[in-house]
Amino acid sequence: MSLLKFVEVAVDSPGSGNRTFTYSMPSGLSLELGHSVVVPFGNQTKQGIVFGVSGTSDLDSVREALELTDSDPLIDPIRLELARWVSQQYFCTLFQACSLMFPPGARKRKSVWLSVASGVEVSELKFGEFQTSILKYLSSRKSAQLEKVVAHFGERARGSVTRLVEKQVVVRTVKESSVKVRVKYEKLGKITKSGKSALIEGKLLKAPKQLGALTFLTNEEDTVHRLATLRGKFGSSSINSLISKGYLDQEQLEVERDPLNGKLYTPAQPVSLSDSQTYALEQIYELIKKPLIKTRAVLLHGVTGSGKTEVYLEAVSLCISRGKSSLVLVPEIALTPQTIERFSSRFPGKIAVLHSGLTVGERFDQWRKIKANEYQVVIGSRSSIFAPLNNLGLIIIDEEHEWTYKQNDGVPRYHARDVAMQLAGLTSAAVILGSASPDIESYQRAKRGRYRLVELNHRYRPDAVNGSSSRDDRLLAEVNIVDMRSELKSGNNDIFSRQLVAELERTISNGNQAILFLNRRGFSSLVQCNSCGYVAKCRNCDVSLTFHAESKLLICHYCAQKRRDIEKCLECGSDSVGKYGVGTQLVTEKLNKLYPDVVIDRWDSDAIAKNSHYGELLDRFR
Repeated sequence: MSLLKFVEVAVDSPGSGNRTFTYSMPSGLSLELGHSVVVPFGNQTKQGIVFGVSGTSDLDSVREALELTDSDPLIDPIRLELARWVSQQYFCTLFQACSLMFPPGARKRKSVWLSVASGVEVSELKFGEFQTSILKYLSSRKSAQLEKVVAHFGERARGSVTRLVEKQVVVRTVKESSVKVRVKYEKLGKITKSGKSALIEGKLLKAPKQLGALTFLTNEEDTVHRLATLRGKFGSSSINSLISKGYLDQEQLEVERDPLNGKLYTPAQPVSLSDSQTYALEQIYELIKKPLIKTRAVLLHGVTGSGKTEVYLEAVSLCISRGKSSLVLVPEIALTPQTIERFSSRFPGKIAVLHSGLTVGERFDQWRKIKANEYQVVIGSRSSIFAPLNNLGLIIIDEEHEWTYKQNDGVPRYHARDVAMQLAGLTSAAVILGSASPDIESYQRAKRGRYRLVELNHRYRPDAVNGSSSRDDRLLAEVNIVDMRSELKSGNNDIFSRQLVAELERTISNGNQAILFLNRRGFSSLVQCNSCGYVAKCRNCDVSLTFHAESKLLICHYCAQKRRDIEKCLECGSDSVGKYGVGTQLVTEKLNKLYPDVVIDRWDSDAIAKNSHYGELLDRFR
């Protein structure tokens, strides 16, 4: 046994905790730290991640690892240590912690699918109303995932499904599933020497489409064209015939799915910094240049417009000059377009983007390129803290006080800021925590010396044309609080106060723009019966459903469960059902009625379907 090599594997099993399990390495298979493998586990096979490799084992009997799922390691040793910390800190399994660092499609999952048993006629069965509803749902489809059924009917559907399976009315099937994503290739057609000779010798005079294709390729500056284009122009049979005759060669070219492809940014030069910005930069420079300094974070507390982003840009510039990479976190996907624009203008061709708003293919390609050191800067939301950046020198967390840096859904839950501090400790990277209103924990840590505290108390206006900056003495926005109860008492039943309407009219008449913020999407936040008080709630979450006027649906903003709008109360049958509360759809409708000649845009996740639309809306507003 001592001659064999052994691996310690974190297995994808809920009961595995933060333990690893010993397996022998198959002959002819070389396993390294971070490799994804398939191993036997009990009477099943499971995916796992290699956490250790050794030449000996104290165990008398060891099972053999079965196969690799990826030829290259998915996770580097530093991030394996980070995964160990995440597992202990947030009470999840080692494998769950590792899965945060996987590229799309790397995790192999098993899912339960349900279907009505062959030969069963649902209309002839006698079950309760709830079970019959489930059967009708399944019979309207070939099959459905158990989780989809539970999402539709609520948690009690699990027990009903189990009983239907026991009665052999429903068939339960376990399938392995993963997001299918791989490198994308495009087939190209190129004329060969034989093809050129055939053209000269007139061999294709009786095949006009083939002749046309070769003539087209010869006359074009670029003699290589997409096969799909050639097939569309000259017909598939003609192109296939040219390939079989050896007149046309097929080539394969990798196509990068780049979310920034086609984006043009005006190059920007660095601007001169104020004294306070220069001091802030000196504090950050020291941490970047001296990795052994124990304090690794700077809390950059700057008022709105104080030039925190200029400090970020200069710090990233230093990292790039020293051959190090940088990670920039923003709290919302909606903020990435403007952040990308600032950084891409300064560092063209060096920026990668990672967030859930990208397509699976885009995330996969960005992850691979980042791991291959093709980008020096990564910009993204909280999940990008796990990006496979090598030689990390700087982590920037903009608006560090925002709650969106906390992952509250699913397992594992984590706080990106705390993960960033741990990652900085493992990589000796510097961390910038930027905010105009710091999180109370961060501010207390800075006051106690765990972070360096740097304050930017004045606003500055950079001039990108001449590279200078000047102090901006404009006061911060004045805040007026209007008590809507007083508005109601004085006869104003509208959702807008008189003062807000007056300010909007003044702004519009002056040719300026206005932004109205509201923390709830949809039309009405509450649907309630006026007779018995019944409130339409989510079956899963027991929270009130929000009415969406455009789709005429009631939607849960926690789990996304959808129901048709109700005209009659589901409890007492009364048709006196009211809709209360205010959402962005209602605000937009009211504004359109107030100002029919003014262009009004709504910006929420319902109106902005794709990430690219954020940038389009910003451009319209500018």
